[in-house]
Amino acid sequence: MKQLFILITLFFTLILKCGFSQVNIRIYICDTSHKPLQAATVVLQDSVHLYSGMSDSFGCVVLHLPAPGQYTTHISMLGYRSLDSTLRVEKQMHDLNFVLQPSSRQLSEVVVRTTNISISQDAEKFIVHYVNPNFIQGRSIWDVLKSSPLILTDNDENLSVLNNGNVVIFINGKRQYISMQSLVEMLKARPADDIQQLEIIPMPTAQYNVPQGASIINIVFKKGTNYTKGYVNSTSSYRSLFSEMLAAGITHQKEKWSYDINAEGDYKQFKIRQKSNLYDPQLPLQWTTTQTTQVTYPNLDGSIQLTYQPSKNTELTLFHESNYVSAQPDHYSSDAFTSYLQTMNGSQDSTDRSLINRKINYYEANSVLQYDWTNTDQQKKFEFILSHVYVSYDQSITYLFQNLKSGNLKSSSNLYQYLPSFNNNISARISYTQPIWKKVIFSIGMEYDHSYAHNQVNWSQIVSGQYQPIDSLNLLYHLPEDVYEGFFNFQIPISQKFSLNAGLRASHTRDNGKLNGASVYDSHYNNFIPILQFSYQPSQNHQFTYSLEDGIYRPSFWDLVPYFRYSSSNVITQNAASLQKTTYFKNFLTYTYRQKHVFMLYNNFMYHPISNNGYPYVTQDGKLLLASTNLKYDNLASVSYNSSFAFFKGIWNLSPYVYVTYHTIRGKDSTAFLKNDLLWMGIILNSQLTLSRKKMWFAQIYPYFTTPSSGDNSFYKDLHAIFLLNVSLIKKIKNWTLLLQANDLANTSSYQTRRYIFQDPQIDYRLQQYFLMPQFQIRISWNFGNQKISSGNVNTRAIEEIKRRAGTNL
Repeated sequence: MKQLFILITLFFTLILKCGFSQVNIRIYICDTSHKPLQAATVVLQDSVHLYSGMSDSFGCVVLHLPAPGQYTTHISMLGYRSLDSTLRVEKQMHDLNFVLQPSSRQLSEVVVRTTNISISQDAEKFIVHYVNPNFIQGRSIWDVLKSSPLILTDNDENLSVLNNGNVVIFINGKRQYISMQSLVEMLKARPADDIQQLEIIPMPTAQYNVPQGASIINIVFKKGTNYTKGYVNSTSSYRSLFSEMLAAGITHQKEKWSYDINAEGDYKQFKIRQKSNLYDPQLPLQWTTTQTTQVTYPNLDGSIQLTYQPSKNTELTLFHESNYVSAQPDHYSSDAFTSYLQTMNGSQDSTDRSLINRKINYYEANSVLQYDWTNTDQQKKFEFILSHVYVSYDQSITYLFQNLKSGNLKSSSNLYQYLPSFNNNISARISYTQPIWKKVIFSIGMEYDHSYAHNQVNWSQIVSGQYQPIDSLNLLYHLPEDVYEGFFNFQIPISQKFSLNAGLRASHTRDNGKLNGASVYDSHYNNFIPILQFSYQPSQNHQFTYSLEDGIYRPSFWDLVPYFRYSSSNVITQNAASLQKTTYFKNFLTYTYRQKHVFMLYNNFMYHPISNNGYPYVTQDGKLLLASTNLKYDNLASVSYNSSFAFFKGIWNLSPYVYVTYHTIRGKDSTAFLKNDLLWMGIILNSQLTLSRKKMWFAQIYPYFTTPSSGDNSFYKDLHAIFLLNVSLIKKIKNWTLLLQANDLANTSSYQTRRYIFQDPQIDYRLQQYFLMPQFQIRISWNFGNQKISSGNVNTRAIEEIKRRAGTNL
């Protein structure tokens, strides 16, 4: 162990001696009357890397350069002549000043762009630059976000980064604790002119404050001071039933204080049809089920954030959010018919009818206190976060099971299941970052989390309207959990072409589950998550990145509650307190060509992954049991291509995403999940169109196609291709925005079928779930306040200047 420590110390010592000092420069841009120019694009480039930024309200851009040396400089802005020069950066240089001259070119020469979006890489980050200001004008941040490379959205407005749906949003490098739904509403209303750039981090290094396995989207806004802005969004949707949503928010910043208040309420309802059939020639047994479920629930969400900035480098933030969701149907929401054909003692026709009413009450309160000290010039940062989360989740399920023979009621039973639960979590985190030996950025920190989960299951039988307890099925489950975590990370620039990120997250977790007062689950986890990222850029047009991460996922307290419930009278779903940890190894290799084309090889291997519906089988009495279990392993590999193209002078922006995926699953023994090898491919062609820049008409077309998955005796397998077509039309009138949208316009989900194979390959179970029709949506947004914090006035003035000189109306 001593020799290993010495070797690791020598390794990092050698690496540190290869680094070089960084230089921070401030560039000030003004016009010929010495007025600061906002929203000017600044690009500095050495022989390998590209560094860019956009000027703020003071005409200032701060860039972090790896070393002194010679850089090619390009500065441009709509309505002004571009400035190209060669800049010699010295170690002691900090402030540079440039003056842009008004452009005398014709309109067509000024506004033409061959590229709307460019992509660059900086260590662990993919940076998306919006190089054409006309592309983002008139759109919201959400509309632009959906059209960005590497980012995908679904019909439920869930975000994913490179197929990872666990996404955390940062704004200006600071994590946002507001719920994703409320955050999306805010992004829908805020104009895209506020964006400076997007930073996408598929595999965050150890110093980031995110859950294990999450990806990050960091939205970098232009700077502004003393502003007030707000929004009101109203959205109406129709998909067999009407849904309504209303959201509002206001943000105010003046001098040292700022506040951000958001409120949202919605009433959603829709219908889903599910078809399933099972065939087992050995019992023999078969059934066919068709049910239409109506889902209706309201949601209320409110949040407030107060920020105090006593000095340039310090900031104190207090955040609170409360969220309530309820589902209170006044009728049975699931109506399942199960038909059996038994031939053991002659032909008998039997039909079981299952009526299930499930009510839900969910409440969550989230409070965060955060202190930040940041010195940008010296690249130092101190962060302290204290948070508390309380969750209350109650379910009540009423079952009515009826057995009919030859159409006549033979027997029935009425059961009631009540599952109250709550969870308390408190956590504290502290971290510090600074350069060491003026060469390498070093981050270190620690975190402590304590959780207490309380889960109860009560059963009753309903007889003549009276609830009679079934004490033999009742249980009370407690799960206290303590997590101790520490981390460190090195950002090491080895040369101008090669850089390294090396970090480690180490944690110890203790779970102590108690069932009805007796200890049934006492487990300790030691988790070591090494994260390594290599970046190599041999030339301006070529850049390679390799990232890897290794660690474990421990079962959550929801997975460990040993309870069961009925999906129908003959389908049982149950959890297991004996679940084991999951070990994973995730890595990817990317190649970026000409800051536009991103190619990726991705692989994620999990040993003993948890499957909530895993290891299902048909019991001898004809019930289908879906039990949570650990599989042997799960491996997913894919190759993908992502890019962005601009056509017709930037009017049409196309972001293609093409991938091929190979998925392998194996069960723990030879009888389960044989030959689970799946292969499929998908194509997404996300198009964003500017129909009229003068009248502010925009459109977006989102076609998504995936092939059926091929493979023999697969645990699950898509039997039909998926074709998704979403179309939206956007009209902006001053501070008002109107959006008309149709999702799943082809309604092809009704043809999709998924097949499951259980213990014996001859047992065939097929499941099909789909909406009855496409979704149609109308959204009306109203913005108030000085929305364009940094660039609005400057862009307007530049356009007016172009009009006057060119004699053209836009």
